[in-house]
Amino acid sequence: MLCGALIHPPTHAIASEKFNWKIKKEETRRSTAGYSDSMSYVVGASIKFKISCPSTDFYLEAIRVGYYEEGQGKRIFTSKKTRCLDQSKRDSQYWKANLEINTSSFPHGMYLFVIRDSDKYSSYIPIILREKVAKAKAVFSVPTMTMQAYNSWTGADTYGGPDGFKSRLRVVDFRKPFDEGNGAGKYLRYVHPLIVYIEKLGLDVSYVADTDLHFDKKLLANKKVLITAGHDEYWTMQERENVIEARKRGLNTVFFGANAGYWNTRLVRSNPDSHLVMEIFKSAEEDPNKENSTIKFRDLGKPEPELTGLEYKCFPASGNLELKEPQSFIFQGVTDFENLDLEGLVGPEVDSLLSSSSTMGTVINLAEARVRCGTKWYAPRFGRMNMILVTSDGSAGGNFSTGTMGWVTKGLSAPEKSDIGEFTRVVSKNVLEKALQGPLRK
Repeated sequence: MLCGALIHPPTHAIASEKFNWKIKKEETRRSTAGYSDSMSYVVGASIKFKISCPSTDFYLEAIRVGYYEEGQGKRIFTSKKTRCLDQSKRDSQYWKANLEINTSSFPHGMYLFVIRDSDKYSSYIPIILREKVAKAKAVFSVPTMTMQAYNSWTGADTYGGPDGFKSRLRVVDFRKPFDEGNGAGKYLRYVHPLIVYIEKLGLDVSYVADTDLHFDKKLLANKKVLITAGHDEYWTMQERENVIEARKRGLNTVFFGANAGYWNTRLVRSNPDSHLVMEIFKSAEEDPNKENSTIKFRDLGKPEPELTGLEYKCFPASGNLELKEPQSFIFQGVTDFENLDLEGLVGPEVDSLLSSSSTMGTVINLAEARVRCGTKWYAPRFGRMNMILVTSDGSAGGNFSTGTMGWVTKGLSAPEKSDIGEFTRVVSKNVLEKALQGPLRK
C-alpha cells in the first residue's frame, strides 16, 4: 500500500534559478536510498518511489540533466515533505512505496531524482522519461543493464560476492538502489558528460533505456542515428538483433566508448508494468537455457565486430593515439594534433580492429594506439586500440566506434578549452552532425 499521496506537479513547477544539485560523497549514507520498479517510463506515467531513510522526513527533487545556463541539470519539480520510513534492514525487493509522482507536465529526457532527508543526507535515483511518440531522429540509449550488472547493493554483483566469482549474481533483480555514484550507479561517469554535450549542440534526441530497445524495435524505425555511451557492455540478443536490423535499413550506430555488446543477457518480466529481472549466468554449463546462453556473444558465434566493428581487447590499457586518416571529415577542425595533450583518452578499456573486412561495409581505420594491457610490470602485454568508421553502399547505415572508454570519462568530462576536451568535442560534433544527415559515408 502506498504510504505517501499521489502528487500532480503544477505546470509551473520548472525552476530556473541557478542551484547546485550534485551530491557530495560526505552527504550520502546507505540508509538513505531509493528506487522505482522501472528505470524507464513514458512521460505522463505516475512513478511509485520506494524510499528508505532513518530521519524524520524527506522530499524528492526531479532534476532533468543536460545543458542549461544554470548548470548541467534543471530542477523540474520538488515534492512536498513525506514521512521517512526506515527500510534499510529489509530486502530492498520488499520495500514499500511511499511517494508517487505524476509526470504529465515533465519534459522528456534523462532524470536524476534526488532524495533529500531532514538529516541533510541525499541520494540519486536515475530514471529515463521517454516521449509518448519519439519524434527526434537521434536515439540515445542509456545502458541500464550494465549499470545493474555492476550494482553490488545486495553484497554481490555479476562479477562476484563474498566468495568471489562463484558467489556472483546469476539473476539480477532491478528492485534495489545503486550502491555507487551516490545512487546514480555508473551514470555520472560514463553517460552524463555525453548527454550534456549533445544537448549543448542543440541536437534533438529521444532518450530510451537499452531495455526499451529489447522490447520495442519500433523505437528505431525511421531514425537516423543510435548513440550509446561509455560502458554499454550488457545486451540482450533481441536488442542486438533489433539494432543490427535497423542499421540495415539506414540507421547509423555511434559507440562513444568501448567493450559494448560483450555479454549476452536475458530479460524477464511477468507483465508490462512489473519490474525487470536480468539473467546472466556467464557459464554455458550453469545456464539452463542452452539455446540462448548468457555468455559472451563471441562464444555464441556472434562476435562484437558484427555490432561495433571492433572487439574488446583489455583492461586496464594505456597508450598514445595516432591519427591514420587525418583528412577525414571526422577530424575536421582538429589542428596541431601532434602537440595535443590527450593523456588518459586511450583506456581504461579499449577495443581493437581484427580485420579490415566487415559484414557491415568498408572499414576505415581512423586512428589507433599501441596499448599496454594489464598492471604486471614484469610481464607486460601489448595490443592495439582502434577508432573506426564503417561505411556501406546503398541504403544501409554506417557505424562509428571510438574504441576507448576514455572518450567520455576523460575527454568529454574535461574542460572544453583543454586539449582532450576540445578534441573529443570536435570529433563528436562532426560524427553526430554527419550521422543525422543520412548514412555515414567517407
